[in-house]
Amino acid sequence: MTRFSPELQLDNLGIDLIRVKKAKILDVGCGRNADLVNFLRNQGIEAEGIDGLVHNEDHLIQGWVLDLKSIPRPSKNYGVVVTHMNPSLYDPRTDKNEKNAENFSWRAARIILEMLRVVQQSGELRCFPSLKFLDEKIKRLDLPIEHEPSYFKGRWILGHVPVDVKPAYQDMFDYRTIIRKD
Repeated sequence: MTRFSPELQLDNLGIDLIRVKKAKILDVGCGRNADLVNFLRNQGIEAEGIDGLVHNEDHLIQGWVLDLKSIPRPSKNYGVVVTHMNPSLYDPRTDKNEKNAENFSWRAARIILEMLRVVQQSGELRCFPSLKFLDEKIKRLDLPIEHEPSYFKGRWILGHVPVDVKPAYQDMFDYRTIIRKD
């Protein structure tokens, strides 16, 4: 399991701590250690995380993103929902029952819709890497979607070792996706 520093996650997601200081944040797929959630909480920001590897606590929800049919929180509960390097959204091989890439992308779109359900009006969902492969489906749902450069530039750091990203995935990693609820 690869761990990413909270600072790297914030940078990849394009999150400015000053701007989100008063927002309640949900990290979907926060990982066993909930590093970003704990970092944000130590900065005085109200944050929660959901992942199948965490134990239920006051700020952590146990649940696999792959099986995410309902986040056990009220609608419009968060100012910002984030997901960073979440394989359930990008790789159909994470679901052993999924044999059809088209079905996988619709399932990923349904997960996005559930994440958007808990975003407040004027809030946002931020995803890294980009969800460009879902653009068509998200636009069919009349959701505003944009992609910002992430400054990732094709270099991946595993531990302290830089690794080149395969060209087929380059475009996805050079952008992050933002869906705002206006």
